[in-house]
Amino acid sequence: MTAASTASVVVSAVPQRHRTPSRRAAWAWVTASYASDVAIVAGFAAAGTVPWLVPAAHAAAAALVSATFFVLLRRRVADPAVRDPFWTAQQVAAGTVVALGGLLLAPALTLVFQNILFVVFAFGSLRMTRLQIVVGCIVSSLTTAFVLATAWPAPVALTSPVELGLLAFSYASTMARCAFVGLTGSMLRDELRRANDQLVTASERIERLARHDELTGLLNRRSIRALLEDHAALAERGMEDLAVAILDLDHFKSVNDRFGHGVGDQVLHAFGHLAVQTLRVTDHVGRHGGEEFLCILTCSTVEEVQAAMERLRGAVAARDWHDLAPGLTVTISIGIAVFMPGQTVADLVRKADDALYAAKHQGRDRVILAA
Repeated sequence: MTAASTASVVVSAVPQRHRTPSRRAAWAWVTASYASDVAIVAGFAAAGTVPWLVPAAHAAAAALVSATFFVLLRRRVADPAVRDPFWTAQQVAAGTVVALGGLLLAPALTLVFQNILFVVFAFGSLRMTRLQIVVGCIVSSLTTAFVLATAWPAPVALTSPVELGLLAFSYASTMARCAFVGLTGSMLRDELRRANDQLVTASERIERLARHDELTGLLNRRSIRALLEDHAALAERGMEDLAVAILDLDHFKSVNDRFGHGVGDQVLHAFGHLAVQTLRVTDHVGRHGGEEFLCILTCSTVEEVQAAMERLRGAVAARDWHDLAPGLTVTISIGIAVFMPGQTVADLVRKADDALYAAKHQGRDRVILAA
């Protein structure tokens, strides 16, 4: 893996929505990192420190590892069910093997391959779990100490088990510090993720409050009127049929006066829920103000519109409102207006409102279609 494979680990820290667009740039960075590592080792070969076999073998091993993981990344990166689609722990393990192989092949470049090991592990720990970091730290420390102890010619003179133990402890200590850096970054990333989730939740709530009536859960006046403007534009172009209904809870003031505003609020909430359950999926309803509601009915004949409103009126009248307060009854009056080409939204709503007034004048608890 070396520095180039380390870049693959760094790519894994990029948020999901940025991975695909930056993949080409990231792999360009990986290629440059490979060139840098190979150039350094080749420089030592040119200086006569190691034979040319060392940079050739190192480049071949790094390229093989990188190519393998590139194929795996392309297959798993788009799967949201995969916890770590970048195979971070596996990349760290492969990078460690490549670096240890180079150390074993060229003990004279111990410090070079040590640096690669530390960088690989530090960056890998940004994505690995705590358990993976601890296990990786122990395994990497022991295997590195073993390779140094058995390499020939030995880069470090070891004459006793105590010295071997001190060497292992030295690598464990260094790896632990690298792991601390990774764990710190991991904790910061988790905190940022939690803060971002909270921000998204708050933003969604603010957006919902901006579009919906908090009491009923229906669209508020501004949102339902904006939606009506959109549907009117479609109807004007002949792309859909459109009708508007204005609904009003009958004698709602007396409900508040007799049972209290708390019960009145419960009535409004219950009506909003009942309206959503009763109306068709193509219809939209919003709180137009107070106890008045506006309903947008699309893709319907006049008969279908009237039938839909009659179903809602009947559902309200048939509901047992005693669960909110003993003796409570609720009915609604509805006025309907059908959109005609050339008509403004204001005119359409006014016609529906006039029909609503007629429904109340005729005794309430009824549906009236505007002439």
